Amino acid sequence: NYATLSWPKDLKIVDPGLKLGHSSKKTTVTVEATSGVSLYTWLDYPEGVVGYFEENAFVLAPGEKKEIGFTVLEDTTDGAWVRNITVQSLWDQKVRG
Repeated sequence: NYATLSWPKDLKIVDPGLKLGHSSKKTTVTVEATSGVSLYTWLDYPEGVVGYFEENAFVLAPGEKKEIGFTVLEDTTDGAWVRNITVQSLWDQKVRG
């Protein structure tokens, strides 16, 4: 478990430098924080696929990698959806907000 001792809006967070990869042999994605702590990291999938990630909304420390499986329930993209997965964190929301 993780806790922040301040409200998220008051945290001095930095760009976690999130890198996203995927496996062509299995339905998994890999997320890595390269330059800072990634708070409330979440993945999203594009139109044309219905399914769910095994895990979402997690914390990554700098240098930490996490592999997450995706269960496909319906795919109208012939597998192309995997190239359009997005990853964001609390930092993305602060920059836009």
